[in-house]
Amino acid sequence: MTESRHKIAFIVPTRNRFELPTQLLDSLQIQSIQADQVVVSDGSYEPIEPNIRGFLSPNIECMRAFPPGLTKQRNAGIRALGADITLAGFLDDDMVFGNDAIESMLRFWEHCEDAEGTWIRALCKRKQ
Repeated sequence: MTESRHKIAFIVPTRNRFELPTQLLDSLQIQSIQADQVVVSDGSYEPIEPNIRGFLSPNIECMRAFPPGLTKQRNAGIRALGADITLAGFLDDDMVFGNDAIESMLRFWEHCEDAEGTWIRALCKRKQ
């Protein structure tokens, strides 16, 4: 796939599930195209950052959203997105991606009319 016109990010709300996010992060690391940003929004009573420290990088971050709540954690993740992100999605912490999942998503969005992604861009711009 040629360079995408989109920057893709994922927000992963999690709470007290210390092993599952590592499986998801493993699957994200072996993608044919990497996500531009991944935000793990942690609402756990004991922080999960020590469990995922090996995955943290400039494009993968862990943030606390405590006390927990799915909406609160999602909103905190949205606020953490970079200004250049044009596509964002929420992932369950127990998901595992196939090797070309992100590439397939980007290929889909490359062939969509701009209006189809307007709500995502508006959501990302709202936080600025």
